[in-house]
Amino acid sequence: MAQDRDVKIIVFGPALVYVNDEKLGYTRNGVDFTDEGFFIDVPGDEYGGDEGPPIDVQYLGGIARFRIELTKYDLATASKLIGRIPDASVGTIKAGVNSPGTLLFQDSNTYIVHIESVETGNKMRFPRAIIRNPIELNRGTKFTTLVMEIEGHADDEGVIYDAGY
Repeated sequence: MAQDRDVKIIVFGPALVYVNDEKLGYTRNGVDFTDEGFFIDVPGDEYGGDEGPPIDVQYLGGIARFRIELTKYDLATASKLIGRIPDASVGTIKAGVNSPGTLLFQDSNTYIVHIESVETGNKMRFPRAIIRNPIELNRGTKFTTLVMEIEGHADDEGVIYDAGY
């Protein structure tokens, strides 16, 4: 029987999130990371056409999503993300900054986000990140929790994310 010398419990340690090289904060329970691929089925008469199983599948690329929940963070840096577009004011739509129709990739309205595992030094970097989904932020006498999902898209060199930089 082969030894499982490389099979072990992995602990990255506390996750610290940076946005455009500014420290955002520490996660509550780590970062939930998803690497998602996109595909198209190719139908063919060999298997019944459109209603049958595909004769092949085309790969179209992918994106990465990661969900962060923060209980210790910098509110000024968080506000830059809550505005969804760099230089946008939170809760305001303004012509020329974030008006309807604003292009995110072409006009460089994206963020660079990286996650560093403090104890191990393991890092992930997302060079073209956007905030598309709802942002949760509770208010009251209990500690405030900031929850958001960030999408990493391929930059001009095709990099969605890199690790160990």
